[in-house]
Amino acid sequence: MAGGGALTDNYSGSAIVTYRIWKDLTFTSTNVYNLFYGYGQSLDGPNTAAYDNHSDNAFTVSAKNRGFLSSNYLTYKHKFGDHAITATALYELQNGQNMSTTCDGA
Repeated sequence: MAGGGALTDNYSGSAIVTYRIWKDLTFTSTNVYNLFYGYGQSLDGPNTAAYDNHSDNAFTVSAKNRGFLSSNYLTYKHKFGDHAITATALYELQNGQNMSTTCDGA
């Protein structure tokens, strides 16, 4: 049995949206999503170079990850005369999940 095999997929996306609520007040939301899937396999047996070198192998790896990040800003900017004021409020949310399986052999 020959060895080899690998598969990796990674998808990412992001979006930034800004709303002007009033003249001096804006809301901005930044959102990012990531999805990853990976799989590897190496099953070396008789009549392969790995087997002939006494390094026979039965190895596999599987991984799946996903993540989400949302950053939300409320910004107030106001100028009056020679002065200016800026105030920012932030709310952030992060969520993720990881799954992994590994097998080994010799």
